[in-house]
Amino acid sequence: MFRSLIVDDEPHCRDWVKRQLLPIPDIVVVGEAGSVEEAAIQNDRLKPDLLFLDIQLGDGTGFDLLRRGVVNAHVIFLTAYGEHAIEAFSVDATDYLLKPVHPERLQEAVDRARLRPIPARTLGVSRLRLHDRVLMANGRGPRRVAVADIAYISGAVDYSEAHLVDGAMFILRRSLRQWEEELPAPFTRVHRSTIVNLGLVEALHERGRSFSLRLREGNIELAVSRRRAAEVAKRLKA
Repeated sequence: MFRSLIVDDEPHCRDWVKRQLLPIPDIVVVGEAGSVEEAAIQNDRLKPDLLFLDIQLGDGTGFDLLRRGVVNAHVIFLTAYGEHAIEAFSVDATDYLLKPVHPERLQEAVDRARLRPIPARTLGVSRLRLHDRVLMANGRGPRRVAVADIAYISGAVDYSEAHLVDGAMFILRRSLRQWEEELPAPFTRVHRSTIVNLGLVEALHERGRSFSLRLREGNIELAVSRRRAAEVAKRLKA
């Protein structure tokens, strides 16, 4: 029996999920919440096995809920925002469904939860590995991308652009700070607006007081800040 908690700041969305879950065997909705604060209280009190979680909530995000305490449950994200998929799977989400959710996809997500043990989720950030695949989406649709195939990431404020070795580019609602916390070596911040996969770098150039990196793929040259140049040179020689 899956004890389920539905967290969404829109009552009609919570009602829709409850209706879709009614005919699914072994699912019982034990509670619902419309905010991070309310969801944290419900989670601690009810200890659900399955959490249907929206991303944008009135007082924060679904990720804030996962960061503030232990959620010992399968997490299925239901959201209108496709750009958070990478972060969702970095916190061991069982599935990530985009609204409007098709009932069959909801059923598939529940079936996937049945086949998996509940993740041993811990607080803090989970670092990605080079062979991990993360979900990105652009005008051509979603694509699972190997971390090792990311050439560089540029960004400003809360948005970033992930550039792949094959020339594809994805715009994500994700800051460079978040990327920096999760990406493994050899990814390195080379400029306030750029993170580079140093494993793809052909050379570091110095021209007067300016520095730049040339990537092997795509004949791309990227600026390196003066204060980061020495560290970048050290890492390239390692």
